[in-house]
Amino acid sequence: MITDQCISVTDLKKNMKSILTSIKTSGPKVIFSNNKPIAVLKDIEDSDLSIQEDFDFYFGEEGVDPKVILDYFKK
Repeated sequence: MITDQCISVTDLKKNMKSILTSIKTSGPKVIFSNNKPIAVLKDIEDSDLSIQEDFDFYFGEEGVDPKVILDYFKK
């Protein structure tokens, strides 16, 4: 395993944005905690994940604009 692919949880916390952007160019990253591998970060386009269903969110009654509800909670 190449050392560029190994990152600690602390590194992930400190450099989240740069690590996530480097995944496309340098490949998946193995996350270590207490010197043990716990997870793998990889580009979503390289994964087998596919969402078949559309997501529908309903804010209260049918026909109510979500902006009205959000403005209510901003008060």
